[in-house]
Amino acid sequence: MHRHPELYITPSGDVLVPPEIARILWRQAGVEAFRDRTRDSISGTELAAVLEALRQSGERWASRAVPNSGTNSTEPGTSMPQSLSTTEVANHLGITPRAVTKAIHAGRLPATRTGRRWTIDREDLALHQATRTEHI
Repeated sequence: MHRHPELYITPSGDVLVPPEIARILWRQAGVEAFRDRTRDSISGTELAAVLEALRQSGERWASRAVPNSGTNSTEPGTSMPQSLSTTEVANHLGITPRAVTKAIHAGRLPATRTGRRWTIDREDLALHQATRTEHI
């Protein structure tokens, strides 16, 4: 499914940014680094407020993007697992653990190998889902 840009433009010309896209922009497209480089010159401006809105929206989305489904290590101050096993990801997506492993090997799903086990960062899974139109 292809999205049309006009779906994200209001009649007044404002741009609507879905929270999962805000997180991708902040985390992967370098918006945070841009904000850090220009912090002194943009302080108190509308640009600074928009960048902060992107950050907050993306963080809220990330905190609820993947439900707590296990007891893996957690980020400080949260009760959500930081990473998920291939079985947990498979259950979340309704596919087999083998399909998850194939997606990891094909480079479609970021994962970390520890010994013989793969773990998938819950936010990487959520970002993967937000940028794909099909399952893994």
